[in-house]
Amino acid sequence: MDNVISSTTALMDMRTSRGLTIGEVSRRTGITPGAIRNWEDGRTDGMRISHARKLAAVYGVTADEIACSIGCE
Repeated sequence: MDNVISSTTALMDMRTSRGLTIGEVSRRTGITPGAIRNWEDGRTDGMRISHARKLAAVYGVTADEIACSIGCE
């Protein structure tokens, strides 16, 4: 089973700073637009590591950077 990390609206900044739409990220990752929107809006408690890895690949960062963008201690 995948580990879970917390999510927050910082993900939106990563996406928009690269000029990507939710639809483009969805097509590139296979993650539904609704899931991406929920993470960005803070309506979801967490994100699977596998999803963080897919987003990281599209955004050109590491999965750790995705995790830290939403709250590293």
